[in-house]
Amino acid sequence: LKDFTSTNTIYVGGIDTGVGAATSFTDSHNYGNITVESSVTLANTYIGGIYANINANTGITNCSNKGNISFNGTATNLNIGGAAAYMKHATCQIDTFTNSGNIIFGDSATAATAWLGGIIGQVPSLSTATAGGVKNATSEANITVSGTVTSQLLVGGISGNYATKNQPMESCKFTGEIDIKRNEANSSTIKELYLGGILGSQSSQVATLKNATFAGKITYRAKSTDICRVGGIIGSNTQSTASWSGIVSAGTIDFQTNTEAVNYLASKTVIGGVMANTSGGIVGAKSHCNIYVLQLAEGAKYGMVLGVDRTST
Repeated sequence: LKDFTSTNTIYVGGIDTGVGAATSFTDSHNYGNITVESSVTLANTYIGGIYANINANTGITNCSNKGNISFNGTATNLNIGGAAAYMKHATCQIDTFTNSGNIIFGDSATAATAWLGGIIGQVPSLSTATAGGVKNATSEANITVSGTVTSQLLVGGISGNYATKNQPMESCKFTGEIDIKRNEANSSTIKELYLGGILGSQSSQVATLKNATFAGKITYRAKSTDICRVGGIIGSNTQSTASWSGIVSAGTIDFQTNTEAVNYLASKTVIGGVMANTSGGIVGAKSHCNIYVLQLAEGAKYGMVLGVDRTST
């Protein structure tokens, strides 16, 4: 898709846009690649392997996405997910989903804020949520970012941001690679980065996380101009309490791939084997994560479990 003439909200789904009445999918699979290019600035943009936007009582059961999703354009708010770009409803659920389609935020891509996830781009705060959530989901996808983000980039192996209560995330695993790299051609930058092997960020409300495993790789070669939070499970947790059990961080976080890149790491860089920072404690989590760091700027921090608690940043 390209040559858009409208700058309004754009919905693109491998099977359904998800806009309107509730529709459930069982044993549905997308094999087609999705490419979105635009020379005009798009407003809210939602791109999903199955659904673009889940905003009704919808179920995705025993489905998969095998198609790559690529964005090379300009958007104000960009959401991309292997199953769905955006999910916000009191009872919606994704159960038994596999994503092997890569997600690519290309060299010429620009966004003010972007949420990228192997399964869901983002699940925003929803106080009325009573059921549903995400369970039995695996992402084998590679997520590559080489464009520019002028405000916040939130990337997770499962979801960029998961911020709703009473919709647990259970039995989820990420085995792919997240590669955040600097494009030398245009000196692309990312102002704020929140990156996790499972969730980029958990904010607004406490979400239950059970039996989640990070067994992939995170590679950082970008130029972050402000804040950088990287965790094997969650990049940033702003909640004072968390309900966790069976959490395993056994992947790799690599800051050595490009020796030049370490010179760009800001003093607000925090790296944690489980979480970069949190407002509360960590219970029910194990870290076997390998962290490779060549050099950090003065003031940067890292730890095998927790980079730093939020109260000290």
